[in-house]
Amino acid sequence: MSLKGKLNRMKKHLSHNQPNEKRQKAVEGKPQPVTADNIPFLKEWEQLGAAPYHFEDSFCLIREVTYSLDDKHGLYSFAELPKIIEAWNKSGIQHSLSAKGYKPHELFFFDTETTGLSGGTGNMIFLLGHARVFADKVVVKQHLLTNPGNEAAL
Repeated sequence: MSLKGKLNRMKKHLSHNQPNEKRQKAVEGKPQPVTADNIPFLKEWEQLGAAPYHFEDSFCLIREVTYSLDDKHGLYSFAELPKIIEAWNKSGIQHSLSAKGYKPHELFFFDTETTGLSGGTGNMIFLLGHARVFADKVVVKQHLLTNPGNEAAL
């Protein structure tokens, strides 16, 4: 899809159903301060545990969730991680991204979600996620881009 096509697809998402006067001020190049009044769907984001992070005249949303080691996602619980790392350390498998030689609390998990894998204009990261394992919990933090113009805040 062409860049023009991608931009046209996003056009309806960028206005956020704002009154014409607010859209006009943004078009005139006068940045509007980020407030709770001009963050679209803020109440809904807050219900999901996300809070705005402000940077200059933009923002992103950050959601942090803490899980107990007893919590289970899919087939496995977080409490199984030490056993898995121990098994990896005992194996003869060599891999540059392995956990071999590390303890669970020394690991940092990181992931990105993007609008595409090809390089160039129109591809961007819209979610950064990272997690840390502690002795008694796992903390997962997600940074969400709600608007392409807010990339600096992300």
